[in-house]
Amino acid sequence: MDDFEADTVGLFLTLLADEKVSQIEDRKFKELHKMSVVFEVEWLRLSSLRWLSGRIKIDMDDNEKYFLFEECLFIVKKWDDWDLMNELMVKTALTDHSPFIRRYFKDFDRLETVQLELMLQFGKSDCQLFLGILLQHLQFNAELGVNAKLLLRNMNLALCSELQNELYSEVMEKVAGLAEISTADMKFVLDLRIETSRKVDVRRSIRDSNSASRMQKIHCDMMMTRNREESQTLKDLVKAVEGYWIKSMYEVIDLILWLFHRDPPTKEEIEKFVTELADMACNRTLQKVSHGYLTLIITSLEEHSPSEDKKLLILMLEFIRGSWKLSTTNQNAIIPLTRAIWVRDDERKHCFTYKHPSNAICARSDGGECGFIIRYSYERSYWRNELCVDERDYWHTGLHFHDTVQSKDISIYSLCEGYIEPGNSIIMAIVANRQSSFWREKWFPSITNWKIVQTYVALDMRDHLVYQERWRKSS
Repeated sequence: MDDFEADTVGLFLTLLADEKVSQIEDRKFKELHKMSVVFEVEWLRLSSLRWLSGRIKIDMDDNEKYFLFEECLFIVKKWDDWDLMNELMVKTALTDHSPFIRRYFKDFDRLETVQLELMLQFGKSDCQLFLGILLQHLQFNAELGVNAKLLLRNMNLALCSELQNELYSEVMEKVAGLAEISTADMKFVLDLRIETSRKVDVRRSIRDSNSASRMQKIHCDMMMTRNREESQTLKDLVKAVEGYWIKSMYEVIDLILWLFHRDPPTKEEIEKFVTELADMACNRTLQKVSHGYLTLIITSLEEHSPSEDKKLLILMLEFIRGSWKLSTTNQNAIIPLTRAIWVRDDERKHCFTYKHPSNAICARSDGGECGFIIRYSYERSYWRNELCVDERDYWHTGLHFHDTVQSKDISIYSLCEGYIEPGNSIIMAIVANRQSSFWREKWFPSITNWKIVQTYVALDMRDHLVYQERWRKSS
């Protein structure tokens, strides 16, 4: 007890006697939470975390945000617990963080690696903000410091070059002109510029090749049915991901739900599968699944499925949710369907309204909102989905298209409502296809009247964020 402040110890003892937490002074939270962990008072630990979570609001002033960030950061550094930090990022995702970030960067040289990289993550696509911070820092330094190098290394410089080319060039020229820059740092910057140019060329070539086609295929029922037929075990599923037949964790989750229907794996097989999948995700693009999607499935299984096999299935889903290589809280933009346009009985267009961060200032003069259209067509007994990239498909829809949206970044899923009894229903997240009906019958046999209540696109944003996620330990 001697290691803690006397008034906090007094509060700790009072709370132990009362067994409830009503209010905590800001300055006492850190010590109180630490004491609850050290002395293993689990109810107090959880109560203090709930108190802090309750402070996290969508719209907060910078002082409140600064306090919450520092407390969440302490928990991350002390216990490697990211839950509250992730909650803070998700709930404030739509707010302007630039004043908070500028304030934090006033102590640029004193910041630790985790602080710098978290600031990048909060800043998302704001290339102008971070290039400006770098330029201001370089004006008062004669050499390239450790933190400046770390920022340059972890930023998506290809995106910065495309969106803020003049400012990007000014930063690079400023770095090259530093009075005391070392030979090693000169080589470091030269390598960065060469790599950035290469990535910009690749990004442009992809856009050019896509613009030559009127449609970009997303997926079709035929392909997903083939993946289901060929993925009879977890080992088969790993091969499908390895062979690039499956490019999204959303489809992986759907196949897992079906695989457990046939032959539930052991705990050891589950751990091996998640490890192999996470290793592969380091070397190739595999769209991460959102935490919210997984949480919805886990909750539905826990509360409404009578199957004994659900325990291992939930364990696997929790393993995936705990892996930052496979799941995410903020790297997918979740975009709801705005409206559907039926062209024919076998063809319809799903319209999504969305202003991409890379098009913060839309220069289009032809009217309409920024967005994209996914075309559904019925061919040879299967539905197929394609992203419309031709302007003719957008005529008279009230939308216009920007080529920053790519089919490779898109996963489509639906929220499905099933009725247990009159007035009582559950909501389940599914990748709507033929195989989803198989596993729904397995896990929820008493629910037969399912209907889709909303369709979403999960848009992978990693290629359009300023930062490159590198700091967390391997899961």
